[in-house]
Amino acid sequence: MLVGAFFLGFDIANARSVGAIMDSLATRGLPLAPLLFWTGVANQSIAGLLLVMGYQAPRAVAALVPCTLIAPIIFHHFWSLRDEARLLNRIIFICDYTCVIGALLLIATADPEVWTFSWPSTAETPRFQSCHLSPSILGEPMKQWTLTAASSRAPGQTLHG
Repeated sequence: MLVGAFFLGFDIANARSVGAIMDSLATRGLPLAPLLFWTGVANQSIAGLLLVMGYQAPRAVAALVPCTLIAPIIFHHFWSLRDEARLLNRIIFICDYTCVIGALLLIATADPEVWTFSWPSTAETPRFQSCHLSPSILGEPMKQWTLTAASSRAPGQTLHG
């Protein structure tokens, strides 16, 4: 859900900065810049929304990975910059290729049953009650852990597996 929100947030920021982005693309002589920009924004918006909703995650990831691989090359070309701009764009470039792609691949390979959430069935305001994590991404399932909210556990009880 957070990864989808990450892409939606960047789309909002990009939509608010269309002029500056188009100018930047024009100075690089990128052919069909407006078409590529708006296609990327639409792709990230739709796929990001699918991830937020938890629907068709592998397909959403398949749509986001190519954009995430291409966009840093276009927008964060640190090799052609100098000084602080070079350092900042190198950090963003590396984060896009490690953190963002890593999170997307983790989502794509995750068993849909990896994360389950339980909510109280009483009339009280719904609060996070428990999360059961049993990652089976690496083959055999790891030990299952249960995290329980403070309101529903004994004093001092924080985590058990």
